[in-house]
Amino acid sequence: MNKILEVKNLTVMFGETYVVDNVSFDLEPGKVLALVGESGSGKTMTALAMLDLLPRSADHKKGEIWFNEQNIFDLDPECMRKIRGNKIAMMFQEPFTALNPVMRVGKQITEAIDAHQRRSHDEKEGRLNELMERVKLPRAIAMSYPHELSGGMRQRIMLAMALSCSPDILILDEPTTALDVSIQKHVLDLIKQIQETEQFAMLFITHDFSVVNMIADDVCVMKEGFVVEKGPKDEVLKTPKVQYTKHLISCIPRLGDKRGRLPG
Repeated sequence: MNKILEVKNLTVMFGETYVVDNVSFDLEPGKVLALVGESGSGKTMTALAMLDLLPRSADHKKGEIWFNEQNIFDLDPECMRKIRGNKIAMMFQEPFTALNPVMRVGKQITEAIDAHQRRSHDEKEGRLNELMERVKLPRAIAMSYPHELSGGMRQRIMLAMALSCSPDILILDEPTTALDVSIQKHVLDLIKQIQETEQFAMLFITHDFSVVNMIADDVCVMKEGFVVEKGPKDEVLKTPKVQYTKHLISCIPRLGDKRGRLPG
């Protein structure tokens, strides 16, 4: 199958510290790749590099990220703006900080459309209605401010914003971390349902293999900036090859288990 995105030997440094070290993986159209690892393993920095949104304090980056036969690192800022949020969109981990607190959420969704597409007012309103229906929120919610919504509702608004321009690739950075378990499942089911319908490629960042089991097709396991294992989800879950992956899988909660620290 054709690859929609290729990450080749990606390296990111802050000072003398490697936060992403020689990372390579592919994304295929219509597939979900889970990027798994502990906090600090380099998952989010890898995703930010895909959008050319690395912090200015990143002293050095090298490697290649190919999308539509273009290396993202070779594009000028104007070309990158046409891709970011339009062709490659990202749903951030904490919607309360990602959303503008003084703007109604419906306006924030249509602003995402304005940034990339020329549409009339009626077309934007029609698209807003469509997106609210897709994320299973009443249209009236679009008139609310972020602080008036629950965590699950804010996360669905972030999903609607990310989907607003019908991206080819959607990156999700631990989108259910701050939600309780029942809401997590509703949000994950919704994301998977939309992804299967619209067939965009998805990079799903998580530390939780129970989430991987629900949503992923393939898995890429990161530790301390390195990729230590990758492969089809079923293969990695059933026959993990490295001890670190086995330890992460053992962290899936089971009734009666006594929890301790993740083994070294």
